[in-house]
Amino acid sequence: MLAHFDSRGNDPAMWRAYAHELNAASVALITPWLAIMWARTEHGAPLPDPLPRSFTGPAIMLRAMACECYLKALGLQRGKFLLAVGGRFKKIAGLKNQHDLSGLARVVDFQVTHEEEAALKGLSRSISAGRYPIPLHWSEAGRLTPDGRIDVSGSSGWGWDSVGDGIMARLVQADQLPPSQPATTP
Repeated sequence: MLAHFDSRGNDPAMWRAYAHELNAASVALITPWLAIMWARTEHGAPLPDPLPRSFTGPAIMLRAMACECYLKALGLQRGKFLLAVGGRFKKIAGLKNQHDLSGLARVVDFQVTHEEEAALKGLSRSISAGRYPIPLHWSEAGRLTPDGRIDVSGSSGWGWDSVGDGIMARLVQADQLPPSQPATTP
């Protein structure tokens, strides 16, 4: 059982499969909202409220988690680290926060532009913002929106724009998976 745990935890194909499923789920969540947003924007109508928050937080969180799994698959494939040792999940050396996507990209030698790095940083924050009503630490409370949600703005579309789609496409290509259908337009 222990050997099976370590084997699965260090298998890039397992991490790729989860990345693909997480990204597909994020696309399924965001696509209806994007269709409404694009239709209303084209006709000058106001965006619906609270629909965007109800879908975007979890959808962006899932996209961020997909990026994390793709990057971990790439790190395993390139021999940068092991994630399961002796039946335990192992932290990646050099990362203070294990959800730091820009730091993880550096560790696995996945080259990103400054714009992509900003998107990865925003996606990293969304891993917490999509699942918790408060930041992980009180010192981040200054990054709350007026309605009390964690602010993940300023990250180039929160990873759901051409920059985020480009990152996902490159990660899929790096891991030699068939591309998913990230939703940039309906």
